[in-house]
Amino acid sequence: MLTYETLSAFRRVKEITAEDATEDTTIQDYLKRATDLIDQTTKRRFFPYYDIKRYPVPSMYADLSDRAMLSGDLDLGHDLLEVVRAQTGSYLSYVDTNETVETGGITARQTVLTVQDADGLDTAGETRFEVGYMLMIDQETLLVTAINTTTNEVTVQRGMFDSRPVTHTEGTVINRQKLVTMADDEFYTIDYNYFPRWGLRVVWPRTWGGHYGATTAGIRYPAIYLTGIWGYHSDYNSAWVDTTDELTADVTATDTTLNIQGGSGFDVGFDAGFSLIGTDRLGDTRFEVGQLIRLDDEFMAVTAVDATARTLTVIRGYNGSIPLAHLTATPIDRWSVHHEIKGACFTIAKILRESDIAKGGRIGVNEVSNSFEIGIPTDTSLVLKRLVRGQL
Repeated sequence: MLTYETLSAFRRVKEITAEDATEDTTIQDYLKRATDLIDQTTKRRFFPYYDIKRYPVPSMYADLSDRAMLSGDLDLGHDLLEVVRAQTGSYLSYVDTNETVETGGITARQTVLTVQDADGLDTAGETRFEVGYMLMIDQETLLVTAINTTTNEVTVQRGMFDSRPVTHTEGTVINRQKLVTMADDEFYTIDYNYFPRWGLRVVWPRTWGGHYGATTAGIRYPAIYLTGIWGYHSDYNSAWVDTTDELTADVTATDTTLNIQGGSGFDVGFDAGFSLIGTDRLGDTRFEVGQLIRLDDEFMAVTAVDATARTLTVIRGYNGSIPLAHLTATPIDRWSVHHEIKGACFTIAKILRESDIAKGGRIGVNEVSNSFEIGIPTDTSLVLKRLVRGQL
């Protein structure tokens, strides 16, 4: 779990210089507790994450003589930073792909399906598999994220929409949900001039796709499927910081070590400071354990930094993103946590640490007196209250 303030930053500010693995683990626990508290209090997440959310199609009564501007507004219920794909379709309306589960079946953790003909046609006469398709095997929903027509392999994301990844037996029919991808001029995010977006405006007539009638309305109601990058940042245009670094070797979809330029690489006006691997364009430490970085469309969590070897160890496909291959010279961006949230995380973690130290009899009026509960400062409480996500 990433935290809104890093362990190394906490150690620097608190001037904790002695290496103590046990103490570091304890501090990391405080930072995790602070991060959880912030999320629960604000009803928001301040790290970006990929997700697909399903909504009912917004409906409205209107004068059909003025139907040229018909539209419906949908409250997303979450903070939207970036739209990846918008689709419409009838819920629980499926087409047989003319494919079945491969020989030997598939396990609950398997993410690559071997099929007979990846670019063949389904029973509706359309392409069997495309990126963004929703597949249904038994009661599990799977999202198609990549297709290799040479090897007939389909990469999927398992357990979508609260379904559970399970084992599927050989010969089970693979269906796909009938979805239509909306064009850029068929929907708009609301509001246009600030982040994050709170709503979606769907323009007539692309409000849904598929058959809808009296006999099927009960089970095949229209829905909108919105794939996006979600999370909170007040200025998304500057949320991804250029680290001024890039890959020095190709990376496969499974590699967990990144070779980087490293070195100083400072911008004009900044000096080396405490950074062993240089600074980003804001003059901050370029890479630290606990940071979220982005290469192309993939998020990664940094778990180790080797300044000598100039390598990063990372967790691939973080926060719902898909592990991808990346070429040499791919730029590396770093997520800049909302500055007030970084401060709140640090303050809460500091208070938790000091409170626990006090309970151990090391802080008090006479250094051995009983401890007392320490509350969150008013300034921090006000920040969290102001950032609570409201419902429309």
